[in-house]
Amino acid sequence: MPVILVVDDDTGIRAYLRRCLGPVTAHVHEAADGVEALAVARAAVPEGLALIIVDLAMPRMDGRALHAVLRADPTFAAVPILFVSGEPGPVPEGALLEKPFNGRTVRAAVQAVLAA
Repeated sequence: MPVILVVDDDTGIRAYLRRCLGPVTAHVHEAADGVEALAVARAAVPEGLALIIVDLAMPRMDGRALHAVLRADPTFAAVPILFVSGEPGPVPEGALLEKPFNGRTVRAAVQAVLAA
């Protein structure tokens, strides 16, 4: 089963995404911001990350800054990133999942990224 890291400062959204991803994966790690996400990602390296879901707007280190750090690290340079945001707009790379979203949309987006 793929290992997914969900990064969002909203605990409710993290819990919702965890429930949505249940049918897709049994291994979901969580982080509240980019700084925490880096520590969790590095700890999850032995398992290997299949996908990182990142909110664009977070305190301490936002999604764009986290993206830059991850892409500069060879360990995470190829890990797909699915961005989530309440506002449509450009993302550094990859797909954007706009809030609010439902479980079916989340699972479809995750499965599309994992299948690519």
